[in-house]
Amino acid sequence: MILDIATGRVIRKFHGHDGEVNAVKFNEYASVVVSTGYDRSLHAWECRSHNIEPI
Repeated sequence: MILDIATGRVIRKFHGHDGEVNAVKFNEYASVVVSTGYDRSLHAWECRSHNIEPI
């Protein structure tokens, strides 16, 4: 999930992991976000689309 730090409001939620996430990284253009989880999976999402499922 992406939060607005100033307001605490949820901006966007992503689907994909079956458990807790332990690392998140955006590419240098903030167009893709990648995360790894304790479920032993790695997922990537296209940030410019409105799709909540990983690419």
